[in-house]
Amino acid sequence: MAFRAFTQTHLYEKHAGSKDRSIIQCLECFDRNVYIGTRDATVQHLILPKSTNVDTSPGQGKAREGRARKLGSSSSVTQLRIVPLFNHLLVLWDRSITALNMFSLEPVNALKKIQHVSLFEVCDSSHTAQTACVEMVTSSSRRKAIRVHVLGVDRWDTVKEVTLLQDPVALAVDGAILCVATSDRYLLCNIETGNCEELFPHNHSRQHTFITSMGQGEFLINGPEHLGMFVMKTGICQRPPLQWPQEVLAAGVCFPYILILQLQMLSVYSMLDQQCKQTLSLRGAKGLISTSDGMLVFTERDVFSLSLVPLEEQIQTLVGHERVEEALFLLEGVQNHRPLDSYKELQKAITCLAGFVHFYQEGFVEAKHLFIKGELDPREIIRLYPHMGPSKDFQSQLHQVNKGRDLQVLWREDRGAFLHYLTFLGEFLTAVRGTEQGLGCSKEIDSALLRLYVEVEDNENLQQLVAVANACSLEYCVPVLEQHGRFFALGLLYKSHGLQTEGIKTWVKITDGFYTDHSCSDVYGHTVRTLSQLTDRHTVWAFADWTLQKNQELEGPGQ
Repeated sequence: MAFRAFTQTHLYEKHAGSKDRSIIQCLECFDRNVYIGTRDATVQHLILPKSTNVDTSPGQGKAREGRARKLGSSSSVTQLRIVPLFNHLLVLWDRSITALNMFSLEPVNALKKIQHVSLFEVCDSSHTAQTACVEMVTSSSRRKAIRVHVLGVDRWDTVKEVTLLQDPVALAVDGAILCVATSDRYLLCNIETGNCEELFPHNHSRQHTFITSMGQGEFLINGPEHLGMFVMKTGICQRPPLQWPQEVLAAGVCFPYILILQLQMLSVYSMLDQQCKQTLSLRGAKGLISTSDGMLVFTERDVFSLSLVPLEEQIQTLVGHERVEEALFLLEGVQNHRPLDSYKELQKAITCLAGFVHFYQEGFVEAKHLFIKGELDPREIIRLYPHMGPSKDFQSQLHQVNKGRDLQVLWREDRGAFLHYLTFLGEFLTAVRGTEQGLGCSKEIDSALLRLYVEVEDNENLQQLVAVANACSLEYCVPVLEQHGRFFALGLLYKSHGLQTEGIKTWVKITDGFYTDHSCSDVYGHTVRTLSQLTDRHTVWAFADWTLQKNQELEGPGQ
């Protein structure tokens, strides 16, 4: 499956009659309530279905029509804004702002129209949270000025006016800072002090001049030379500009993406690496607005929802497509937007998945680093190797691993390549053995190392492993050593597990010729030294006669 940052859902289609002028002009959304403003001065309320999840964000199925309000016989509805504090829906039509109840769509009679308005925006309520009011800015259609209004439940008052040199054609507000576009330049205005600062010029038509508030004191502006400019309320840019296509109609922000609307398509760009991640065909698109989990996009007749794919799923998809660095970059970029514990667990899981991509590409150095960094359960690796461990009940927690190479097949068909994987296994298990990462599965680690050393005929490491305290499973390891004729190591294994008699019996059989094992040149001498160090007199006396007899045989007649 191709990578997707957003999924597209068709929410609503407006059926047209032969003389129907109710073309969609603008959109607004709050929770499950969507409002359409049309060319024939109508406001239509749409209600989204309840989500089965806790989050009731848009995008879950078709919308149903609620109430509609016809405002007049002509003039388009050009803007809609919700004021949830008062349940008000503010409507700009016929160059006037009218307040409706957002549920009944009945006029709020206490709030008379604000006339001669070309544009308006509602300020973030957090800016005025200390009082039961909301600030709003309007652009006059008669004067080159911006007005600041304070909106209450039953009144609105004009409290300030900022004069401009040119008429505004677009605006966005963040707290006390207003970003304004005129016909040839962008400005930053402080609505508290009235001070204005010029940012940069532009040569866009009115249709392609826009500003999007990104929150946190940052604006996205359609700048010169087809650049999306990220401007802070201080007037500085903290991000590199985004090179985007020509003829952009609008842009929206849904972290960590910027969605760019053109007439026939919508492009999704990452805010982290400035690259285009996805394109969607949207013929006749006119505008978009942000929602809690994505965007709503509209054409003249249709409304579509673009819902953000869960970030965990995006990252796992990237890893599945072996876009490892991109996945880790996305993970690091979103860490401040999720709880720390969740981030840590996700980081470890994705780091391990990235390690598997390197593993199957034989990038063993990087794979080992990522497996250790991601605290991979060593059994996740051991289970991939044929006949490599005693744990039959282990349930893998990694369901997204891209098994680019089947080690079972490799073991049968390409022993040379398989040996490279065995070498990696030995290095990885040795690195985590005895660490916190390996303590929970010491039996599996030591048993796998024993099997590995037997497979590659590494007698030195095999004997070092079993000569000291270890967690090898006797049930698994004893048959392995017997089947491969590693009887001297078998005796060491018995001894390290406190089975002194069994170990010595094994060495006795080697010395007496019942077993053949050339890995130790002086098994008899090793047996005698072992007996001399035992404090268990019963065991020592049990082998005393054999020791003397074998000593005489080795010295020969006349010695």
